[in-house]
Order: sequence, then structure tokens, then C-alpha cells
Amino acid sequence: NEIGYIDNFSVLLDYNNEVLKISLNRNIIVQQTDIISYVNAALATGQETGVIGTYAFTVQQKRYGRIVVFLDISIQQQQNKNLVATTVTIGLISILIFFIIALILSFWLVKPVRETIDKQKLFISNASHELKTPLAVISANADVLESEIGDNKWLSYIRSESVRMSELVNELLCLARLDDKSGHK
Repeated sequence: NEIGYIDNFSVLLDYNNEVLKISLNRNIIVQQTDIISYVNAALATGQETGVIGTYAFTVQQKRYGRIVVFLDISIQQQQNKNLVATTVTIGLISILIFFIIALILSFWLVKPVRETIDKQKLFISNASHELKTPLAVISANADVLESEIGDNKWLSYIRSESVRMSELVNELLCLARLDDKSGHK
């Protein structure tokens, strides 16, 4: 159970997978039993290359058996995690900035349309009020004429059209009131 300081190490194995030699590069602490468990795990994968924990490994056939080389990739793994975190953060901030810009632009672009709709509502309301008076005068004059000359088909047409126009004006007024109530909510 020797302790070595490594950032990479290699293990020479014979054809029976018995350890012939362990070569260490001195940087990180690792025990020999851990090295042997890494070797067994690498051989158990049945692959020539792979990753076990924080070590990348490669297995090569040699004339005396095999050599298994391990390289500590913990720094690269941490850098990858940091890169992903940074990328996600920048992406979320970018999406938030684009959302705010889109929101501001949409209010700015919709403002003229909103003003036009408000002017249209005001026009409908004003036009409806202005049409009520002439319709009332036409209807009253038709009543006066009918009382003086009696029933007449032309007066019937005037009366039915003035009633129809009055209904349309009342519907316009009702619509303007409904739009005004829904616009204030």
C-alpha cells in the first residue's frame, strides 16, 4: 500500500493480468490498491479507451502482455463543468435581454395601433350620439306628417327605416360602451 503523487500512471500486466510494474508521475496522492482497482475496472470494460471516475485510460497490447495508462482528467472535467455553467448563464441572460428588448419594442410598435383603436371607439361613440338627434327629428316629423295626411306608404318607409337606423345607432352605442368598459379593466 505505497502512496505515490501522480497525475498519470501506467501499469504493466503479463498475459494473466498480473501486475509487473507500476510507473507513477508524482503530483497527486493515490494508493496502490486504488491503482489496481482502476486497472481491474478498465479491463472489465473490455474497451481500449474510456473514463473511470476522474481518470481516462487506454489499454494497449504489448509483446509481454498489456500496458494500461491512466491520465488524471479532473481539471478538464472541472473546466467542462465551468464551461457548461458559463454557457448556460450567458444563454439565460441573453434570453432575458432579448425578452426585455422584445417587450419594449412590442409596446412601442403597438402604441399607434392602440391609439387608432381608441380613436375609432371615440368616433363610434360620437357618431352614434350625433345620429340620434337627426333620427329623432325624422321620426317626429314622420309622425306629424302622418297625423296631417294620414297613412301613406312613403311615410311607412321613412318610419321603418328610421326605426331600423335607431336600432343600429343603439347597437353602436352599446358596442362603444362595452368596448369602453372592457378597455378600462
